[in-house]
Amino acid sequence: GYDGQTLHLRDYLTGAELDVYASNGRGNVDVGEVILARVVPMRENQQFSTTAAYLPKDEITDVKEKFAAAKEQFLADNPDGTHEQFMRQHNVLFIHHALAEAERVGRPPVARLDPERDDDAVRRATRMLARRMSGRRR
Repeated sequence: GYDGQTLHLRDYLTGAELDVYASNGRGNVDVGEVILARVVPMRENQQFSTTAAYLPKDEITDVKEKFAAAKEQFLADNPDGTHEQFMRQHNVLFIHHALAEAERVGRPPVARLDPERDDDAVRRATRMLARRMSGRRR
């Protein structure tokens, strides 16, 4: 859940709970979706290190099983390996999964490539205004 700009999250793979301050708000993420982002300490709270992506609830499918298999192999190769080390080496599994799911459901892999994106008109108007303010007209 969330309170204002603070998201109350649970790590999808470890179950650890954490509160993350999202300076840009919660975006379009709904409860039950997987946020793909690195959390870092920032002053008195934790924040996402970059803009977060997310897996919609119906596209999560078998991602937990994929990570379990990869972690089992990682620990076989690195018996003293930590979860953090595993994630540094294998976090791309989330990206590959997200891209495959986007293709499966027939949507663009990222919102900015969606021709039906709600804020497309706003982006065009912003670019036009910026050009006018800089003295260029197109």
